[in-house]
Amino acid sequence: MKRTLALMMSLLFVVMLCACGGEKWPTSGLGAMLPKPSAGTVKSINEFDQKFSAMVESISKDGYENYVSACKDKGFTVDAEEAPDYTAFNEDGYKLRLNYMESSKMLDIDLDKPIEMGTLRWPDSALGKAVPKPDSDKGKVETDTESQFIVYVGGFEIDKLDSYIEACIKAGFTVDYDRGDKYYHAYDKNNYYLKISYEGFQTICIEASVKEEETTATQNTDDTKKEDTSKSSKADSSKTDSSKSASSASSSSNSDSGEVSADFKEMMDEYESFMDSYVDFMQRYKDSDNPASMMAEYSEMMKKYSEFMNKVNAVNTNDLSAADYAYYLEVTARVNKKLASVA
Repeated sequence: MKRTLALMMSLLFVVMLCACGGEKWPTSGLGAMLPKPSAGTVKSINEFDQKFSAMVESISKDGYENYVSACKDKGFTVDAEEAPDYTAFNEDGYKLRLNYMESSKMLDIDLDKPIEMGTLRWPDSALGKAVPKPDSDKGKVETDTESQFIVYVGGFEIDKLDSYIEACIKAGFTVDYDRGDKYYHAYDKNNYYLKISYEGFQTICIEASVKEEETTATQNTDDTKKEDTSKSSKADSSKTDSSKSASSASSSSNSDSGEVSADFKEMMDEYESFMDSYVDFMQRYKDSDNPASMMAEYSEMMKKYSEFMNKVNAVNTNDLSAADYAYYLEVTARVNKKLASVA
């Protein structure tokens, strides 16, 4: 039955391995594309359909630099950036990110599959019509609603980025703008928000959304004085909404000031809480004398596991603030340790 469990997990494209002292580095799948670390202790390995990750402990700075060199020898040199993390693609578009924390001598290894693209169908919403379409027919629409869209555009060399940004500026995206070598953020007069970022490997990500109107702190105070208890209740509701708006604004301010954003922290905390339950279940399964009796619970657990992993794998770490990214690494490191305990 335990072999059946392993088979079902593989069918769900969820494979969790553990290696101690550098043993059991994958010989197939995404992990096999990377060299086995020659220094430190490989504590956990997680492989999913679109992503591979591993955590290495007790690795020195020299050991990390040697591993970077070994990855370069494997071809991960396209659009390479050395700091703060080593990020690079290979010629097939697989993206590698190495995050080394010298203080704790810990290395996080992440490898992502290329984004699968086809013929790009530009969003036809009012939002889509407000944003200029890039000069490329290759891409993928990740999200498309009336209030938001996220599009990846391929075949887009970085030297085309400035001209595309200028086209967006001419289209009116000039309010509260922020421009860098590889990104541009701005609003237009309709409160449409646009974010453009170069992802590497001739790919840009274009995100657009409708800015939510802030809730006013008070509503019709003269009418409130005339109304009865029912109106009073509505006023209380209005205050609650205003409080929520203030909380949201505070959260945004916290993110800008170096604190973890509230929404992101909530998502990561929910992920870690579930993984605690998952680890507890797997431990009970390993210790059970009758694992067949646990298959219904297993099925439900795997469903939730898939949902949470899809959420976490969808996180574009390049777009995270420094505080959010640090918290992302902190949580995933803890989760990886817990997973290793039941491997």
